[in-house]
Amino acid sequence: RLGMTIKPDPAGKPFFEIEDPTDEWEAGRKTRSGDGTVPYLGARCSFIPAQQIICVTPGDFGFFEFRDKLLSELGFHSAVPNMNLVQRLVTSHLLGWRVGKMGGHPSPEIEPAEWDPPIEGLAG
Repeated sequence: RLGMTIKPDPAGKPFFEIEDPTDEWEAGRKTRSGDGTVPYLGARCSFIPAQQIICVTPGDFGFFEFRDKLLSELGFHSAVPNMNLVQRLVTSHLLGWRVGKMGGHPSPEIEPAEWDPPIEGLAG
């Protein structure tokens, strides 16, 4: 769910109108999408600039991550911590140097050329 409107019903009591689940990526409204559990704007923290956000997708699972790929079918959000790429990104960020093969995608809020992730050499 990406939104909700509260308006009075005929009796004057609050009526909660919840939007149907959507993924508006193809319609050009890329921030109105998510991983099927959390919409992008709900997961987006306001203290990290959009240019430094590193996004991952189910396609970023490694070839041999069979079990994790299977778990992502139940919901990608719960499988993200198991993704080898995510573990390498976190380790690289904390250590200050690259650990293993890197990857990721820019935030849907920006143009790819504006991407400036906090791990050196990741952009591009």
